[in-house]
Amino acid sequence: MYPAPGLGFDWTVLGLGALVLVAVLGAAASVLAFQQAPHRTAQSGEDLRWDQGLDRAGAAVGLPVSGIIGARFALEPGRRRDAAPVRSAIVGTALAVIIVTGTVTFGASLNKLVSHPALYGWNWNYELDTPEGGGYVSAQQASQLLDHDPDVAAWSGVYFDSLRVDGRAIPILGGTPGAAVGPPILSGHTLEVANQIVLGAGTLAELHKRVGDTVEASYGTLSRQVPLRIVGTATMPAVGPGLGLHLSMGTGALVSELLIPAAIRRPTSGPVGPNAIFVRLRPGVKASSALVSLQRVDNALGSDPNASPMSLLSAQRQADIVNYRSMGKTPALLGAALALGTMVALRDEGLIGSIGLSDAVTSPC
Repeated sequence: MYPAPGLGFDWTVLGLGALVLVAVLGAAASVLAFQQAPHRTAQSGEDLRWDQGLDRAGAAVGLPVSGIIGARFALEPGRRRDAAPVRSAIVGTALAVIIVTGTVTFGASLNKLVSHPALYGWNWNYELDTPEGGGYVSAQQASQLLDHDPDVAAWSGVYFDSLRVDGRAIPILGGTPGAAVGPPILSGHTLEVANQIVLGAGTLAELHKRVGDTVEASYGTLSRQVPLRIVGTATMPAVGPGLGLHLSMGTGALVSELLIPAAIRRPTSGPVGPNAIFVRLRPGVKASSALVSLQRVDNALGSDPNASPMSLLSAQRQADIVNYRSMGKTPALLGAALALGTMVALRDEGLIGSIGLSDAVTSPC
């Protein structure tokens, strides 16, 4: 079975890796030894010209003696056996600081994204869902149960489907204009009337449209096209039918349920109602008691022999968020390793500065 529990070793990879490491390090050591040979590191007038040029540049900009000496401590590479790649150390340190900052920022941003469901479209607490999002919930029974639940602040029923918008097949949430619960709005406003549409930011860009523009929507290729005005953008949740197009953060649309044909919204058998219900709890409600209460509602809605089995879902993350989350503490460990490398580089730079101390003090400025 793969992956097997415990540690595993690929000796081919490890052996070749060790061989390559030894060869590369040996070659690098040989090159450095050749470059540092006594006959190649003899003192030349070039070092003095560099020092004098640096001193003149500092004096030209009005630096005091202490400033010129400090610049020499930081930038002078030293002489002979004491020579060191100062500029490389400075550039390496700067890059390490930038990478550490970026890593820490990325980790903090990812943690905030994962811990705040509204940022990835889940602007409610639970979803009462039918199998694969393809069944129907009794709207009448759901209203009787949820309207009298003291833990529930608001709820809205939605349909999962797809429409052709300006010729593109786009996954949609079909809801009621002015519904109490819906995807978080990024710009503009939510649906207020049936001839409006709210798009994901990515879908809006693909259509080359802006908020306020009009698109043509149709249910399939043979239905008549209906003009819809774009009134806003929203972060779409990761929901949808099991075998159809799914919404994601930047992909999809929120439209009126009336754009879905009545024959599909109202089946000839079974309950009449939406494919799923989004439920938002009241602030301060204990999660354990609310979950028990909603589980009873879920069981009651699925108890009808003509109704679809029900499931109670908490926040559903996008696939890419789940993949990023699997990295665990890798960003933090990488940041710590880079921070350690930065400290070592700074320490080496300090040693380099001390190399030319006596020369800097005794040399004329």
